[in-house]
Amino acid sequence: MQRDTRNLSVAREHLGTALEEITRAQGQAERSMAQASANQAMSHMDLVVRRLETERPQSAKTDIGPAVERGYNAARRGWQSLHDALNNWPDATALSLDSVRTDLQEAITALEEACGIAPGEAIHA
Repeated sequence: MQRDTRNLSVAREHLGTALEEITRAQGQAERSMAQASANQAMSHMDLVVRRLETERPQSAKTDIGPAVERGYNAARRGWQSLHDALNNWPDATALSLDSVRTDLQEAITALEEACGIAPGEAIHA
């Protein structure tokens, strides 16, 4: 029986887009543009966290359960760090966004493992 990984595929794509937005935010000299990119990333992260919260119980007792759990935990940490950065933007934002990037990359890697694809390979749902 083949496993339906659509939630994971969509979550991974949103993680990739959030990572691009965080990278863009880090490269912006203008505060408002950086915050706008960070807010876009947050929109994607909200979707990721919701999808993975839905997927966790379904995959908990399967062979992909541990990878989904790692992906969820990393995405949730990144989501929380991004919230913290947005709520306290002027203070230590660069360090916060570095940790968000790390968490997003970790979540992407875990979801790639769960989907059974090579890292960086495109997902075709």
